[in-house]
Order: sequence, then C-alpha cells, then structure tokens
Amino acid sequence: MQYYVYALIDPRDNKPFYIGKGKDRRVQSHFKEAEQIPYGITLSEISEDEMEELERFGNVEKLVKIRELFDEGYKFEDMARVLAKGLDEESAFTIECFLIKTMYGDDNLTNRVIGKHSDRFRPYESWNALKGYDVLLIPEDENSGRISKLNAMIAEKLDKPLKEIEKAFPEIEFDKPKVLDAGEMGIEADIEGTRLKIAIRRKNIYCELRCRKVSQKQWLCKHFEMLEKVELLRKDIVFLPNCWKGTNMTSDTEIMIERVNLLIKFVRIKSKNELSEELIKLLT
Repeated sequence: MQYYVYALIDPRDNKPFYIGKGKDRRVQSHFKEAEQIPYGITLSEISEDEMEELERFGNVEKLVKIRELFDEGYKFEDMARVLAKGLDEESAFTIECFLIKTMYGDDNLTNRVIGKHSDRFRPYESWNALKGYDVLLIPEDENSGRISKLNAMIAEKLDKPLKEIEKAFPEIEFDKPKVLDAGEMGIEADIEGTRLKIAIRRKNIYCELRCRKVSQKQWLCKHFEMLEKVELLRKDIVFLPNCWKGTNMTSDTEIMIERVNLLIKFVRIKSKNELSEELIKLLT
C-alpha cells in the first residue's frame, strides 16, 4: 500500500498546524479523535488536571485546534490536504521530516516530534553556516558530526532554556552546552562529590545526577547508602527521580529550576534526619 504526506491547515489563514504521513484513512483518524474533545475548550483555559485527562485522547494541542475549527463550522475537507502521494514509507518519512523541520519549523506546528531522519535537515530559518551541512564553506574534521549536531541544536534554540536555568544558579559553574550521552544537548556541573546534568531532549528538559568519574560514583553510592536507598540508583550509578519520569517530564523552565534546586539540596544533606517532605518524594 502506498503512503502519502499530508497537512492539516487552518482555513482562516491557510497555514498548516500539523504535518503527518500515513496510508489508507490515517488522516481521517485525527478528526475522529478530536470529536472526543469537549465543545468550546481552548488551550489557555485548560488546567493541568484537565490536560492530563485529555492526554488520553492523544496530542492535545492538535486535537483542541481541530475542535476549535469544528466549533466554527469547518469540516474535514476544509482542513486536510495531501502534499505528496504514491510514496514508499521511507520517502514519506523523509518528506514529512523535511516539511516539519526545515520548511515550516516545529515551533509553528503542533507536531510533538520532528520525525525520522531529522538530523539530515537544516533547522527552520537557520542561515548561519553549519558544519556537516555547508561542507563547501566549512571543511569537515574528525569531530564534525558532533559539532554539526550541536550547531543544529543551537540553531533550533535548544540552548536557550538551558541558559535560563543556568542563570538561576550563579554560584554553580556549569560547562558550556554540548552534545551529551543520548545525543541530547545538556550542561553539567560538579556539585559536592557528584555531578549534576541538565539536558533537553526535543522540548522536554530533565535533570539527574550522573557521575563521570569513579570517585563521583563512589561518593553517590555512599550518599544513597547513608539514606538507605541504594536501590534507587541505576546500575550505571545515575539518579533520576521516578516522580520526574514519563508523563511528568516538562518543558517548563521554572519547573526545572525548582527540580534542579531540589537535587542540589538533596546532595547537600548530611543525614536522613535532614530529609524534608519534598526531598522524601524524590526517593519514592
């Protein structure tokens, strides 16, 4: 079965708000999902509890947009537009990603992910010469792959929230933003006997304790032994609180500043008796 790439557009300005790929009746599925969203709802009026409840229907931002257009009298045929047809799946993936990342920019769409092959395409409205892309202008070197990825992330302004968080802790000396473990952008700093990592993966930001030296691993193990919570450390001696994983991940820098502050407090306690209620939650 052949694939196609499609856009969902806002008929009021003819601008796309979602790009997707599929086959058969994939594009219609969005509209069936949107019918589950309550009438008259807007993103600005949704509380956190309501957002969590609506997440069961899928991509809330996209579905609320469709619901809004439904409420104004627009129909499926007013919004759905096929951009490319008769494709094999890999070609569909490639075109979808190019449109999201380079042509329209994911910040201007409701897509949650850029798509497969995103590292192949130049970020939206990024016209500075980039290693790995503009090879005729910038010669390749042995580190060009990693540098290219870092430049692409900076072009997408992924370093902006990291800098905002760093600014909130002037007493801590962070490294410059760089490509870290799983290919995400992040900053790190030594704190007490361990190391603090703050990273951004697409739009979600997270912080954890990740040791880079044997001495740091030993320190963190002793810290958790003192708290009688060694089982919460991963096998590679990394600590990311369970309460911050999965659906509790966030793109809100203010929330991340609070979480970083908690981790700093956590590594500075000297005994179990110093654990506050908010720190105890990190160990559950």
